[in-house]
Amino acid sequence: MLRVQFAAVTLLMLLACPLRAWSGEEHVQIGYNGYQRACLGIRSLFAGSGDPAVSERLRLACGIVAERSQNGPTRPAVFTYSALAGDWSRLAADHTTTPDELTSAHLGALVVGYRRMTVGAINNYKHFYPASVTLWRHDHTHAMESAIALSNTSSIELAEQFEQALAIEAFAQHYLQDSFASGHMGFNRLASSNATALAYHDRMSREGRCVANEMGEAWFTFGDDHLNDSSVAAEHVVAASAESFSDFLDSFVSGSRSPNRWQEVWSKFPATFSNNPLPSQCTYASDWPSLRSVGQPAPGVSSIEVFSVNDYSIYRPGFTPGAPAPAARAWMIGLSHDTRVPIIIGYRELHTRVFASIGYTVRQTGPHELYVDWGWAAQVGESARGLFTHEVGIGESFVYSPRRIFRGNSSAPPGYWYSFHSSSLRLFYGLRIEAGPIYIRAQAGEAYSYGRRGSHISIGLGAVVP
Repeated sequence: MLRVQFAAVTLLMLLACPLRAWSGEEHVQIGYNGYQRACLGIRSLFAGSGDPAVSERLRLACGIVAERSQNGPTRPAVFTYSALAGDWSRLAADHTTTPDELTSAHLGALVVGYRRMTVGAINNYKHFYPASVTLWRHDHTHAMESAIALSNTSSIELAEQFEQALAIEAFAQHYLQDSFASGHMGFNRLASSNATALAYHDRMSREGRCVANEMGEAWFTFGDDHLNDSSVAAEHVVAASAESFSDFLDSFVSGSRSPNRWQEVWSKFPATFSNNPLPSQCTYASDWPSLRSVGQPAPGVSSIEVFSVNDYSIYRPGFTPGAPAPAARAWMIGLSHDTRVPIIIGYRELHTRVFASIGYTVRQTGPHELYVDWGWAAQVGESARGLFTHEVGIGESFVYSPRRIFRGNSSAPPGYWYSFHSSSLRLFYGLRIEAGPIYIRAQAGEAYSYGRRGSHISIGLGAVVP
């Protein structure tokens, strides 16, 4: 049974928590084109070298494996590691956790490791600004140091160790590419719950965002499955990818590191952004907010829920002396909506929401009754990288009893209407376990009803409204 439950939860999270900034094919496209462009520059730079060791390293990293079709026109050169660089850009960080896994003989098993992917879904803050930029710089530096260390290596060991260094650069590339995705910037991922972050990520990936780099070049960029919506946006991310690969390959072929070339890559990253949603008005201004600051959490969202509720205060005790009052139990459907009016406490921004629901009782004092509930809640924190969202709030419940309406001496059948029966007011603590747009919500508190006290407990399943 435990295995079945774990499998169900894992499947839920895999379906609900995409890790990507770009789709897998988009990562492949960027990595492939970036490596191709880098090799064109590196071959031009070192083609005339008379150093046999330099020529060997150049031939290994950027050897031409295809240039023209047998009976057709000339086509662009394909270099030795272009395809692998594209594939590894996709697998790095999303499906693997270390560069060593990319070069492992067990890569296929690692890629489909569902438990690993689930853990990654919870901790995917690394793919968002500003962490993604920092992680690119860290991995890129490590990749170049590994490449430079190969200057005295030759033969088959050179190929093996070059691929290990390229695997490190693939991780750097993945974070670099994520940093150009519109849904991965402009908000604090660590301060946002999974459901809220994913909803905001998906919306911004579709709508796009106006960004600019340190050189003041402004463009409108997009996210998942929208890379090719703008040729300008695609060119910016491919150009940065090529510059990073060039820095890495230059270090490998020459055996030394250029002290300033990494800054050329850095200057191509989005650095500031505008809240103007129109691509036609994406013109740089010096007062745009920085992308490299922590920023505010993602704005709240609306959601729909189905849940059960138990209220032990809303009914009076039975007529039998000493008999306890029955608990009201109902099945409900409800809506929740962010108020867009957060509570500011120091540097914290607490989202607030209102909710309302309606349903029917399945346990009551007489016939089934209409159950209505509403309330207000403030999100007070997240834990486990946004997997758990904690909130406190107030709520009120009402039950209405059905009444028959007799129509005098008419032969018409009697109708029904509902009259107020009882109500309760409560203070509560709520916990949401979030897996992307899907979440499980539990709520518990103390309810009060006309001098009576009792617990109020509800649990249900919800989904963010797109």
